[in-house]
Amino acid sequence: MFGCLKKVCLKPTRKDRKNLQGRNVQTQGGQTSIPLVSVIIPCYNQAHYLPCAVESVIKQRYNNWECIMVNDGSPDNTGLVAKSLIDKYPKNQILLINQSNQGLAEARNAGIKASKGKYILPLDADDLIHPKMLQKTVSLLESHPEIAIAYTDVRYFGRVNRVVLAGEYDFKRLCFQNHLNYCSLFRRGMWEVTKGYNPNMVWGYEDWDFWISCGEKGYYGKRIPKPLFLYRVKENSMYTNAVEHHNELMAQIALNHPNLYDQPYPQEAKIRDCGSIDTLKTDPLVSVIVPTYNRHDTVKRTLESIATQTYQRIEVVVVNDGGEDVSAIIDAFRDRLQIKYLVHRENRGLAAARNTGIKNATGKYIAYLDDDDIFYSNHIETLVKYLETNNCKVAYCDAFRAWQEKDNEQYVIKQKDIPYSFDFDPDLILAQNFIPVLCIMHEKSCTDEVGIFDESLTTHEDWELWIRMSRKYHFTHIRKVTCEFTWRTDGTTMSSEKKSDFLRTMGIIFDRYREYSKDNPRILELQRMSKRRLQSGIFKIFYKLFNKTKNLFRSLFLFLI
Repeated sequence: MFGCLKKVCLKPTRKDRKNLQGRNVQTQGGQTSIPLVSVIIPCYNQAHYLPCAVESVIKQRYNNWECIMVNDGSPDNTGLVAKSLIDKYPKNQILLINQSNQGLAEARNAGIKASKGKYILPLDADDLIHPKMLQKTVSLLESHPEIAIAYTDVRYFGRVNRVVLAGEYDFKRLCFQNHLNYCSLFRRGMWEVTKGYNPNMVWGYEDWDFWISCGEKGYYGKRIPKPLFLYRVKENSMYTNAVEHHNELMAQIALNHPNLYDQPYPQEAKIRDCGSIDTLKTDPLVSVIVPTYNRHDTVKRTLESIATQTYQRIEVVVVNDGGEDVSAIIDAFRDRLQIKYLVHRENRGLAAARNTGIKNATGKYIAYLDDDDIFYSNHIETLVKYLETNNCKVAYCDAFRAWQEKDNEQYVIKQKDIPYSFDFDPDLILAQNFIPVLCIMHEKSCTDEVGIFDESLTTHEDWELWIRMSRKYHFTHIRKVTCEFTWRTDGTTMSSEKKSDFLRTMGIIFDRYREYSKDNPRILELQRMSKRRLQSGIFKIFYKLFNKTKNLFRSLFLFLI
């Protein structure tokens, strides 16, 4: 798939630069020294952050730099703020370029084109750099001419405060997961050879595409294991938009680098490009959504259960919900699974993680597997076979509940049971969730119709979606155990650890769907029973119901809160 990557030695060169006169550039006069580093700061609607970004450059211990701000047609007062910064720091080489709005890629390209430095550091207007950033990165590139990119670890600040390790440079990994920060120091000559940032990356990932272009030409990077880049985490950002359009962006990256990618990305890209799917008349693709958060110890077992499925056409969408990095575990499965690895900058909750997975899924069918649960080898085949041969869009199977206890610092299974095995009842679903999320498979088109998980719910988000879906689609129960979910008695599993929140979200759901229950004594009684058992903390309940229409008794059943 990949050819050998040659090490390129970039000898220092000093090409004549075009005079900036005639361009719409403002700078402080009297500066004649040629800077070694050019810091490029594009700005669009971030004027309120711009002073902090520039001041983080001013505070650098290394001082042979210029700073070029690019006002990318911003409708706010970016131009005025930038000019005030030029006036405030007359001893520093600070420039301003004004241009019509052309997007982040072209804004960076415009700044680099106007720059004089041998080295380039991109910095967005809402982020910061540590005072030692330039000192450390310049030192690395100056002492190692074979290295073209110097990158560091990152410290998140704002809504989230933590350090993220970047990982050592690996071009094969880079082609499928970006482990380089956009704010990395690189040689200007590399930008010239690769022709810069590609403006066709309209939703984002322009830095990732650029790093791939560099690697494709033989350039490579070196990590400095210190958090010298400070990334501001906000509720909404360009990165958030990029994650929402991950599939389109990966398809575009594949089109931009056709010599690098085998299946699946080039085929997906070509399908998106020409609108044809005639070449894919095979078994339907199933997308398995795997949210994960700080579960190194179990996510490997989860992925292994997917890799050993008897059904082959599977893509796995792993969404790291702001937890510790598991990219090394993901990479170990890339030769066995078609896998996408997406990362939330902050912990947004299970519903948001699953939603990110759904939005980036390309399969006809959606399945779910939490990072402490497993599929048995026949799970996906069983559900796909039924859905493909019956007029049904939603089906679910049964699951073992594996009771785990800690024994000598390790969790061991003490017993297994089947807490749910019920044919679908549209009334009962309004009172209690009897379908574990890992049991269900549905067409992706169902969520297009009824919507995705409600991110305002911190528990019971799956139950609420099943209710919405059940008002539109028929659910079919397959009486076969094909998967297993973990229940730890110490409360560390995804479900058991949130008992205290179940009652609150149960009340929200009861109120939300009151129109279906208010005139139905059977549903109201089921809801009262569910609430009482939850309040008392009893998880095994039995009930007996009389169906007046059929004059039959319901059998006793057991279900887990």
